[in-house]
Amino acid sequence: MSLKERFYLKASIGGILGVFVGVGIASLSGDPVSDRVPLIIQLLLYAGMGVVGNGGSIVYYIESWSSAKATLVHFPCVIVYFVIMGLILDFGPFWMYLIMCGAMAVAYFVIWLVNYIKGKRTIKAMNDELKSFKSRPESDN
Repeated sequence: MSLKERFYLKASIGGILGVFVGVGIASLSGDPVSDRVPLIIQLLLYAGMGVVGNGGSIVYYIESWSSAKATLVHFPCVIVYFVIMGLILDFGPFWMYLIMCGAMAVAYFVIWLVNYIKGKRTIKAMNDELKSFKSRPESDN
């Protein structure tokens, strides 16, 4: 599957999930429909969050990029979209944005750290296997 096809698939899935998650969170917060913003705009903004988040994760499939670089590209896109969406939908006072952005930063860091540790372990296991393969006598290879 090409990068472009993968993006379209991930963006479509993200858009659908974004609507469901957005409506779910809005319902749990006690204000499922804002009086200020028409419902269709709210749904499009929720879908957009899914497209940016899930569709934007395509940067992790760019083989020439490190996971750090992909994260440093993906994270600001998600944060900027979230803040814009929050301002349009009036998520609350400024401190609420700081808390949410901080929570997202922590989540990104934890996910990145777990993937980094997993990657290091995989590389170490591959190197160990390669060393043991090289140290065998020629007739066993």
